[in-house]
Amino acid sequence: MNPRIVAFDGDDTLWFHEHVFTTAQERIEAIMARHVDIELWSKAFSEIEIRNLRHYGYGVKSFILSVIETATTLCGEQFDGNTVGELLEIGKSMLRQDVNVLKGTEYALKAVAEGRRLVLITKGDPVEQSYKIEASGLLRQFQVVEIVLEKTPETYRSIISKLGGDASEFVMVGNTMRSDVLPVLEIGGWAIHIPQDLVWEHEHAPAPIGHPRFAQVASIEQVPQTIARWANVS
Repeated sequence: MNPRIVAFDGDDTLWFHEHVFTTAQERIEAIMARHVDIELWSKAFSEIEIRNLRHYGYGVKSFILSVIETATTLCGEQFDGNTVGELLEIGKSMLRQDVNVLKGTEYALKAVAEGRRLVLITKGDPVEQSYKIEASGLLRQFQVVEIVLEKTPETYRSIISKLGGDASEFVMVGNTMRSDVLPVLEIGGWAIHIPQDLVWEHEHAPAPIGHPRFAQVASIEQVPQTIARWANVS
């Protein structure tokens, strides 16, 4: 195996991200508990958020629009202007969050880059993702940056084709099974999963334990040695 193209996910692979949503959800639930049963809220919000992905995509703005739609649906006239303002302020505070790069990231990127093309593949709102990439200070490490609406087998095939590569030479590194691992294995690529404590429920999927082109590592610092081991596989 010759890993000529190595791609990395952004959110919760290179920098912290999911905690921003977890904290925001706690604040939102505290507000909505004044108006509606919180179990009813959680169920309704989850359904509306997933349904809205095809309209709004991923990111903070999509999240807040779904929050407001859920509140309007459940609360009716009780959902006043002051509450709207509180929820919008939470959304703005999410967009102002600092971008904190995960420990060992720069070392791993430099170690992997030698003799290979390094690609950043992240999904979500282009404005939000562009801000985080720039604020992370990691942009210079990548030869190619792709901000995509969804990570599907077709998405990966298109990116690999654009780079003039083959799936058998492509490695994807990320923290989610649904987006970073399974679609890549489906097209014949290699995938390294870095589990995180906080993962959005929509991204959960069973790990393909035992798959010859799949590896799970404890941290990004272990990625270079995993790729080096694969490179020795004929």
